[in-house]
Amino acid sequence: MKGDLYLARLPVSNMPVSPQLFGYCGTGIAADDDVFALWAEAIRAGRSGYIPAGRYRLTRTVDLRGYDVSIDCHPNAIFDASTADSANLIQGAIFILGGGEAMTRLPDLAANIIVDAQTVTFATVPALAPKDIFVVYDSADYSWSASRNYYRAGEMMRTLSVAGAVVTIDAPAARAYATGGTREVWKLTMKKVRWSGGQFIGNPAYTGGVGLSVFQGENIAISNIAGGTGNVMALLALRRCYGGVVDNLTYWDASPDSAVNYATSVIACHDVAFRNPNVRSTRHAIAFTGGNVALSIPNRWCTVEGGFVSGGLYALDMHGSNDRCGFRDVQVRGGIQLAGRGPWVDGCRVVGNMAASSDPGACIRTTDEILDANISIKNVKVDDEGTKRALILIQSIREGGLIDIHDVQFVADSTIPDFVVSIDFATDAAGSVDIVIDGVKGQSPSGTCPIVQVNVPVGIPARLIRISDIAGAAVRCTAYANLIDVSRLNNTGSVIEDVVVNLRNDTDVRISNIHGRRNTPYVSNAMIAVRGNSTFAGIFTATISDVQQRGTEISPVVTVELDVASTGYAKSIILKDIEGAAPRILGRCENGLISRCINSRSEPDGCKVTLFAHTARQRVVIESCDIQLAKQCGILITGPGSATDTIVIVRDCQSMNNNQSNTASTTNAKSSLLAQTIGTARIYDNEFGDDQAVATQTRVDAIVDVGNLIEHSNRVTGTLTTRTRTTIGAWRAPSVLTASAAYNPPNLVDGDGATTTVAVVGAAVGDVVQMTFSLDLQGIILAGWCSAAGTISARFQNETGGAIDLASGTLTARVQKL
Repeated sequence: MKGDLYLARLPVSNMPVSPQLFGYCGTGIAADDDVFALWAEAIRAGRSGYIPAGRYRLTRTVDLRGYDVSIDCHPNAIFDASTADSANLIQGAIFILGGGEAMTRLPDLAANIIVDAQTVTFATVPALAPKDIFVVYDSADYSWSASRNYYRAGEMMRTLSVAGAVVTIDAPAARAYATGGTREVWKLTMKKVRWSGGQFIGNPAYTGGVGLSVFQGENIAISNIAGGTGNVMALLALRRCYGGVVDNLTYWDASPDSAVNYATSVIACHDVAFRNPNVRSTRHAIAFTGGNVALSIPNRWCTVEGGFVSGGLYALDMHGSNDRCGFRDVQVRGGIQLAGRGPWVDGCRVVGNMAASSDPGACIRTTDEILDANISIKNVKVDDEGTKRALILIQSIREGGLIDIHDVQFVADSTIPDFVVSIDFATDAAGSVDIVIDGVKGQSPSGTCPIVQVNVPVGIPARLIRISDIAGAAVRCTAYANLIDVSRLNNTGSVIEDVVVNLRNDTDVRISNIHGRRNTPYVSNAMIAVRGNSTFAGIFTATISDVQQRGTEISPVVTVELDVASTGYAKSIILKDIEGAAPRILGRCENGLISRCINSRSEPDGCKVTLFAHTARQRVVIESCDIQLAKQCGILITGPGSATDTIVIVRDCQSMNNNQSNTASTTNAKSSLLAQTIGTARIYDNEFGDDQAVATQTRVDAIVDVGNLIEHSNRVTGTLTTRTRTTIGAWRAPSVLTASAAYNPPNLVDGDGATTTVAVVGAAVGDVVQMTFSLDLQGIILAGWCSAAGTISARFQNETGGAIDLASGTLTARVQKL
């Protein structure tokens, strides 16, 4: 009819084909295998597919290998293989896609492939074209990992161009491969796979099943597939796939077999990304694993990005056959397990793994299949929900590299793990390593404190260990390392040592900006310790600076110390700007400096230096320190002998009100200063004594068995008992003693005088004496002299021509020692 509108009918070949075109199906009652076999023929003929809603009962695999496919499924298209016999399932799959296992042997290599090379030279012209995928593989090279015999060296390469026997690849080679031997090159038959939608149900009696299997897929695009409740199968298995994305994978309640299956597994794939998965599994949610199949090369550049995963045994899992694979911005319940080479984690929130008691459990850990130390963990939050060994556990590393851990926030419940971060190496590790831990922050219940721990064995020495910006955790470092740098640590509520470095070789140690607060004394009375045990034979330097400790009455120790049996020594030790902690040096030290340290109530000594016998000169300077209320000695210095080449300088220090043990001061160890068995001591511009309102048992100072003593301009105050000098060949420069007493002179007429005395401990007959009076003398002459040991006599003489009656004032004697 005129005016009617007719639409041209589209060619049938351009429309997606549905299995319902080939028979009645999707009722969930009868098997639909025959219908899907006809449908598969249409797909193989080049048609795209659409599967409408329905429950499709399948008892054998729908095989679409060898063809490019594009299939869309209704979200309620359910593929039910719950009655399938495993004998009828190809590789256990309900659907199997991709190029299958088809591959063609290429000519041998004519030249070695080196790392980062982008050309491959064959012995003859290979049958390759641009975009073809080939594999360089070594069937006998198990160097990739000794963990399993099928982890062999090899990688996928993509052809960019071909010029005779020289092939340019589109990305640099990751590894090196030599010519000859067992090196092989294979071209893979790759097929494009696009699949969207559908739900998969496996046979509960068959633990090796898989919903969707893709073997040799290229640029795969899989989205919105789901697994049903209670499945004992993998939802998705990828094998030798190159490039692609898996979006919105959903598995509501995966219950794979405890020894076999994973919710999703990836083997020998290159550059495949899982985005926004939502997978809950009783085992692994997504596993980058390996398999004993032909060309069992490592996964490379595979990722999981976004989404939520949950697993009863490490939700995100890696085996040793992985190279630079990782996880980004994933919410993880059940932990992450890393392995292979160069794994990484970025931006994840991870709740700890509730593993069996035989497994230490962790939020993030490496397995014994980890290889090199190129590990990156950054911007993560780890949440402890049970007893763990560590929140981040890096262990069993065999090769060198860079361990980079940045910006970790931890939450610990009432059961605190031993470690926030723990790094350890295999006993057969080799190479060299750099370790950087920066930004670990969290809070633990009062009285406990997890640890950032680094252990580096002799076989894989560290060039650099840097641990910085740590809050709420202590630091332990036992390492063969060139430089150990610990800085910006803030710790509260713990009773353990904040920083401990155990020396193992020639090392430079730098520790700075450490702030601790304690409500109870430190265990073993140490806040920071650099230690060398009895076997330490290295040469080291140590600098500890900008330390503050608040909150505990008793000052802990900041110490650099060697075991008495050690043969090692320090080229230099610097302890400076330490507040609330007592500095200590113990060992052999060629150049030492203790500067600007303030502490009170230390146990037992406020500042301590003990030098062992050494073949070279040892020199230690103690300056600008304020020591108060030490339990025993304020400043204690002990050398290896008066005839040794040792020099100790004490200048511009104050050591007051010590011997707080409140015991009788009958030994020199209770002095404000004790210097003993030293070659040369130089002591000047200091103040020693007791300025408390009541007398104590504080001794002033003791110089015992010193080869040469240079002493001057020291001020001694308070109620004191004894000053001891036992020197050998000493030269003593002037030193000033001061004492005061109240005195009311009588009324003196012209020509009359009065004499009184002031007790000055340490004064001797012949010392130079200067007297002063706190009031105007009105012309009266005041003179003083040492009339007996410890006694200064003072004479008031009136020669003014008239009578003068001075009021009561303070009479002060200053005694200059000669």
